[in-house]
Amino acid sequence: MIRRSFLSLYLLWAAGAVAQTAGAPAKHIKKPAAAIRITVVLDTPAAGARVRVAPLRYNKLFACSFTMDDGLVSAARVAFPFFSGGKTAPPFKDQWGLDQGADGKDYPGLYYTDGCGNIRPFTAAVAVNAHSLREDSTPAAGNLSWNQLERITQAGWEVLNHGFTHATGKDVKAAGEVANNTSAVRRHLHLRMRHFVIPGGKDDALSLPLYTAAAFDQGLQVVHSSHYRDYWIDPPERSNWNRLRIGRYFLHSNMNGDMFREIAQHLETGKHYWLNTFTHSVGNDNLWNISFRFGDFAAFFNRLAATYGKDGADNMWFAPPGAVHDYEALRRAVKPGIRTNGDTLLITFNVHNLPVPGKNRALTFVVQAGAGIRKVHAENCTVESYGGKENLINITW
Repeated sequence: MIRRSFLSLYLLWAAGAVAQTAGAPAKHIKKPAAAIRITVVLDTPAAGARVRVAPLRYNKLFACSFTMDDGLVSAARVAFPFFSGGKTAPPFKDQWGLDQGADGKDYPGLYYTDGCGNIRPFTAAVAVNAHSLREDSTPAAGNLSWNQLERITQAGWEVLNHGFTHATGKDVKAAGEVANNTSAVRRHLHLRMRHFVIPGGKDDALSLPLYTAAAFDQGLQVVHSSHYRDYWIDPPERSNWNRLRIGRYFLHSNMNGDMFREIAQHLETGKHYWLNTFTHSVGNDNLWNISFRFGDFAAFFNRLAATYGKDGADNMWFAPPGAVHDYEALRRAVKPGIRTNGDTLLITFNVHNLPVPGKNRALTFVVQAGAGIRKVHAENCTVESYGGKENLINITW
């Protein structure tokens, strides 16, 4: 009896252990990521239809990114309402006696579309030195407060690492500058920065290799500097995508180049380029002669929107550099499976081990079918929009 009882208890325990393993996974066991399934119903039979991942989000011909360095307050008080729609700050003198305001007027915002008739506002990035950011904003603040930075990032803007104190020179403690800035932004905003902007100044060429090595060693994926290769990036032609060195075009009130001629020339090639630009302040004064006065800033971006935004050719994706970089990383990684049945098209791909975390998990599919899309249903992702002239499906997950 004793042996039978022991055997019975053992069998019950073993059965329970098997049931626990075969049933719902234990909390410490991570579930594998589910596959994304997109079911597309066409107006005609789907046989012969083809699907491809668009070269750029919303199938645009080129992407444009704009970053404001040094965490200056005009990013939130002028550029943000001008791009997104709202009232810019009136003229005011900051802590250095310079005017980082605009004209205090309401602006409608600048937009492109998602290719399906829905407007998207221009969104940009701010490269910050956390040591200079304020806990609370004051009327004469020259730098952003953490609250201002949080507000614009919640609206789709991005924060780039620019070093904790903006130190330059051959003796810069690059590893600490990168790490301390990362820690401060994570502590205040709960954001993980993955782009580093080399701090400028007369000695930035000396600190360039030190900062680049430190940024990549700490897991950042892109280093921006005017000393690096072309600010016109041809994504498919670039190797080492997650250790990317990219150039940037300096937009300021004393510039001589014709950016619109450059854009037209690059569009003529038929390639899908990414244009990377930056400035410092965009207020009424040209801060330290390295900024974009508000009048010049407004004229440039109004023309850019009128030519390539929703009221123009609508062939530009105006987005922060992180969004563009992440889209290309996903485009390289995702190999969708395609099946057809009658008028239905099934697109599937696995999201396990895809390279992009966070908010930039997004793709655009182009359905080449000679017929319109009647309906789309998706599992494990959100369909932002679909249809349009090019039969696009825009998803996020």
